[in-house]
Amino acid sequence: VPMIPRWALGNWWSRYWHYTQEELLELMETFKKRNVPLSVCIVDMDWHIVENPYSSGWTGYTWNKKYFPDHKDFIEKIHQLGLKTALNLHPADGVQPHEADYSDMAKAMGINPETKEPVYFDCSDANFMKAYFEILHHPKEAEGIDFWWIDWQQGSVSKVEGLDPLWALNQAHFEDSKRNGKRGFIFSRWAGLGNHRYPIGFSGDSVVSWESLRFQPYFTATAANVGYSWWSHDIGGHYKGIEEEELNLRWVQFGVFSPIFRIHCSKNEFVDRRPWAYSETICKNIEEAMRLRHQLIPYIYSLSYKNYVEDQPFIYPLYQEYPDREEAYRARDQYFYGSELMVAPIISKTLPELNMAYNTAWLPEGNWFNFFSGERLDGNRLIENYCKLNEIPVFAKAGAIVPMDKEQGWKEVGIPEHLLIKVYAGANNQFELFEDDGITDDFLDGKYKSTLITQEVNESAGNDTTIEITVAPTKNGKGERHYNFELYGINEKAQVELFVNDARVNGEISYDREREAYVISDIVKNELDVLKIRIFGEDVTKLRDRTREKLMDVIKTMPFDSDTKGSMGYHLDEIVDGAKSLDEFKGKLSP
Repeated sequence: VPMIPRWALGNWWSRYWHYTQEELLELMETFKKRNVPLSVCIVDMDWHIVENPYSSGWTGYTWNKKYFPDHKDFIEKIHQLGLKTALNLHPADGVQPHEADYSDMAKAMGINPETKEPVYFDCSDANFMKAYFEILHHPKEAEGIDFWWIDWQQGSVSKVEGLDPLWALNQAHFEDSKRNGKRGFIFSRWAGLGNHRYPIGFSGDSVVSWESLRFQPYFTATAANVGYSWWSHDIGGHYKGIEEEELNLRWVQFGVFSPIFRIHCSKNEFVDRRPWAYSETICKNIEEAMRLRHQLIPYIYSLSYKNYVEDQPFIYPLYQEYPDREEAYRARDQYFYGSELMVAPIISKTLPELNMAYNTAWLPEGNWFNFFSGERLDGNRLIENYCKLNEIPVFAKAGAIVPMDKEQGWKEVGIPEHLLIKVYAGANNQFELFEDDGITDDFLDGKYKSTLITQEVNESAGNDTTIEITVAPTKNGKGERHYNFELYGINEKAQVELFVNDARVNGEISYDREREAYVISDIVKNELDVLKIRIFGEDVTKLRDRTREKLMDVIKTMPFDSDTKGSMGYHLDEIVDGAKSLDEFKGKLSP
């Protein structure tokens, strides 16, 4: 599986719509003003001339001046915003006489342009494919088009028996995209087994429905069984179905924890994927989710390198780690999100009787943490998740190390100067942060940076525990960097010391009681130094029991009258003592 460009891991905007260049630029500016990050702006079908006397209009290579009177200026301004852009491509109809490049293509194929004979698409003809790239595509790339959306959907037959045109297009476009020292990259439909070599994939026009959303986590994870890592789905759904704002939010939240985040929908004035087109609450949660996606890029990009080196997709089903556990096969909607995290996305609507959404998740043996709240959970069991609109069931294993970008909002997706490292106490572990220019294969020649981050737990006689978190010298590093930490699973009485090259240093250390986490802010260190955090004391990993407060939160959210809730609260302690699960808790309340 090749390395994909780093910018591909950010948020993509895509919509099948007849935007003018002014409208699309204004939309991108609005995202920027709202501090909601994007990395890619797709231009769908209507970039080119659609209405013509020769073809259906799906195929086109000539800019539509009605919508893009100055496409060079449009591309330049997109790049000034720090975005990449692509054009939609349906090549099946070849090159028709109305196209600006028709005469050159006709001559290249030995056709007299005056005959107006179409230049038919033929992926098996080397002369056609040479002209296809050099005349139709390379000039547009020279103007700034970064990549192509190969939206082939016209069948699998060519003049050569067994040669699928989509396969030929994917392979040829991928190899051609490596020109000028760039990393190979395409955006296309699935052409069959082996297409993991030509990332990334588009899963087709999805129906707007809860059923469609429910299928996507399973679909995405099981693709790892054939090495296919890089799926891009129509987040929110493309067409048909009934628009529901909660459905769109949950799709976005799944999208954050999917391979490629790409919002998309059909050309329908009653379908709108802009976050601010929804209610204030939904909008706020969508925008927060999109900011989180960009924060996670250091983690995801490091996993993409691991995918390249070890052929291990970073999204994969639980049974790849636990092949002997039946629960791992039953957990269809769960998946590992890299080496450190496990996700059980909310894929069903809020239950009216709870005012919360609900699902179950299987936690393998060991300790796990809620990635957001820091709550520690015992493994080797099924748990129940009751989630408000802003909550996503994401779990970090004990020992997990998750490097993130500390900064939120609109910015380019390069190497962050301010790094946030989330660490979840309780087990020995290591994570390698991989960084390079993000666009070339120069890393193969050693032009990259890697930083090993480790957690080591030592337990001595009695209840004394020492946890050491070490940031090793960065390979090929130079200059300074700002480090920030959130250390989960540590109680407030623990002692925390900071060292740089074994010398004790001071730092801004605070304790977040709600999340039971130490927060260490803005340690400036040279990348060649060794940074160490030492946590020690008695019962340093002893945490509070959150059962009662979680149940109180459920009661507060339930749509019951206050007297009923008061009665619940009055009996809560005895109910908690006698209930082992929230389902049992609900059963005890029902009388």
